[in-house]
Amino acid sequence: MQLHLAAALGMLFTFPFMGYAGPSIFFSTLSIFNSWWFAALSFRSLLQNRKKSVTPWMLTALCLMILSAAGTFYLAWMMYHKTLNQSLYFGAVYFYLHFQYNGWFLFGTGGLLISALPATIPGHGKRALQRIFLVLLLTVIPTVFLSMLWMRIPGWMHAAGAFAAVVQLVALYYLWNVWMKSGFADGVRLLKWENLLAAAGLTAFSLKLILQALSAVPLLNKYAFGVRPVVIGFLHLVLLGCITLLLLSFFIRQHYLRTNTRLAGWGLTLFTGAILFNELVLLVQGFRAIAQEGMAQAPNLLLAAALSMFSGITLFLTGQFTQRCQRTSPPHQRQDHQAQQDDAHSKQE
Repeated sequence: MQLHLAAALGMLFTFPFMGYAGPSIFFSTLSIFNSWWFAALSFRSLLQNRKKSVTPWMLTALCLMILSAAGTFYLAWMMYHKTLNQSLYFGAVYFYLHFQYNGWFLFGTGGLLISALPATIPGHGKRALQRIFLVLLLTVIPTVFLSMLWMRIPGWMHAAGAFAAVVQLVALYYLWNVWMKSGFADGVRLLKWENLLAAAGLTAFSLKLILQALSAVPLLNKYAFGVRPVVIGFLHLVLLGCITLLLLSFFIRQHYLRTNTRLAGWGLTLFTGAILFNELVLLVQGFRAIAQEGMAQAPNLLLAAALSMFSGITLFLTGQFTQRCQRTSPPHQRQDHQAQQDDAHSKQE
């Protein structure tokens, strides 16, 4: 954990100032090897996991995380041999981002959410989860071609990417079934934060699948990967709107994070509102860029959104340590404590 944090901080303080230089490449390589070591340690414990429904999601996430490094190493190889080609450069970057966002992040978050589902979920809900996994697994590789349509790629790649993007939409039908059968909808009506965040995150995931399918249209694809605000908006939709909100929902549901203070509630409200505002600004900026019109106020608005997100998450984290916050233990610790109390009572009897 500490090694991975050191690598992340190293990249944070070298890439913005040096670009691809010796120190930044060292920290990025260290991060990759550390991730591989983490994957190796995780494989064995996952194969022994009793909750078999989670294992395929986590194993797939780790394998795709390892695969994503191929883009980074190919980029380093081109820079070392000074054979940098613009198309291959962006191709390597998009390859890495695709298998990080649509592989490691997506499947890993999906596995965590499934582990938090109630054991009482009906059989057809479990079958729907299996089908969602199968759809995402079968389409994760061919959809990488969607980020390469601006290059001169064979027609079969274009067709495979477009077909996979349309097939992914089938997952929305099964996702709706799981949502209605797992009790999340009732939690949203009761205004529980963990369910509200899950609803927002899954809405962002649904938009992500729809936008991916639309990017298969050649007329739209040139805007999807040729207009910077559109690219950034899509990445933020996945990372902030989908992954971050779903992870917050999971941590709150497992009682690792708490929302039982006003400060935490205000922080989450500000944070999620800032994410929505950030997406709206990028959307408007993207439309104006497509129309070949500028948006002079966009940098200031995006800065305001970023500061609001930072302020919101700071308030939320501060709310975890206020005196009014009841410090409850995570579920597994509560179970261990309850078991110890039961043993003590039995001995007294």
